Amino acid sequence: MICCAWSWMLLSAFPMGGVPSGSGQSSFTVKEADLIKHLKARDSQFDNAKLEYTRWGEINLPISSHPPQMMSKEEWMRWRGGEMKTIPFRFHEHMVVRGAETTFLRQSDPAFKQPDGELGVVPYQKWSNTAGLAREITDRPGGRIGDRIMEIKPPHPLILEQRMAVEFVHGFGFGKRIKDATVVESNSSRTIIRGTIQIWRKDLSTYEIELDSQFIVRKAVIDCDVEGNLTRFEVATQGSVEKGGFVFAKEGHFKRIWQGQVVDGKRTGEPKIVNEFKARFNNVQFNLDDGAYAELIKMEITPGTTVFDRVRGRNYVVLEDGTEVERPNFLPKPSPANAFARWIFVNLAMMILLALLRIIWQVWPVR
Repeated sequence: MICCAWSWMLLSAFPMGGVPSGSGQSSFTVKEADLIKHLKARDSQFDNAKLEYTRWGEINLPISSHPPQMMSKEEWMRWRGGEMKTIPFRFHEHMVVRGAETTFLRQSDPAFKQPDGELGVVPYQKWSNTAGLAREITDRPGGRIGDRIMEIKPPHPLILEQRMAVEFVHGFGFGKRIKDATVVESNSSRTIIRGTIQIWRKDLSTYEIELDSQFIVRKAVIDCDVEGNLTRFEVATQGSVEKGGFVFAKEGHFKRIWQGQVVDGKRTGEPKIVNEFKARFNNVQFNLDDGAYAELIKMEITPGTTVFDRVRGRNYVVLEDGTEVERPNFLPKPSPANAFARWIFVNLAMMILLALLRIIWQVWPVR
């Protein structure tokens, strides 16, 4: 699970044009206003849909020297091996959208094997922003308490950023964010445009995008400045597939790069990739009826699920008969700094107590 930019709100909807005729096969025009209208209309087509795709890459995680509760210190130290851990992954995922509502379901590819002796990614994960909440379920095989966890939190914009990345890597989703465009080059096979674009609510962002004759984004570079925090997005796609009147890129490569900060007018920090993956289109379903949509976004709290409800302030486990048993002892492990402070306090208290006992022993009258 990768999370970033928690405090930056994505724009979930911009004014959009009507649905284009056909399946986006129109030829280009060099008029910027018409081009933006086509891109916005193309984006508006992708709604009330379930997009299926395969996504793969590597996750780089910072590794703590303090083991999680489920592992011994020896196991943790043997696994971590250093300050960073690179974990390869390949997921079969689907993304369900209706308006701004978005639900992801992710399952690890059963044919993809982790290296022997390595910890891997969670094999099942589902999360959404439906019902005005941020809900997430993770599930590990084993059937033990703690293997299936549901977390409920107030809504946050992270899922919309994840949705944006999936749209980008399939060659669309740019039009609804573009503010203006200038055609740099245009011919029968491609058009290159530049301009300004809105990724979050407080960013100043510019872009250069290359489109093919079907309005699929083939290359994109977006440079964002959010109050001095610099980010670059790079997208490249290839191939195409038409399904349900919509043309998707067959494969794509997405990269998000932290470019540093501007402090007192000077740029600081070294560029660092914070999210990178490749994806391949598998299938899409449009025009979901209410029953199918409800089934796809359902978040079940089944027996054996441990629930962390941050909205109501409850931590509990659901038993086989459906009974909810409170678990007030689910508290985060103390940080190393707090543990060290307590160790100092206990030792000082013991020294003071021994000193007092020695004084009492020396001054106590002998009978």
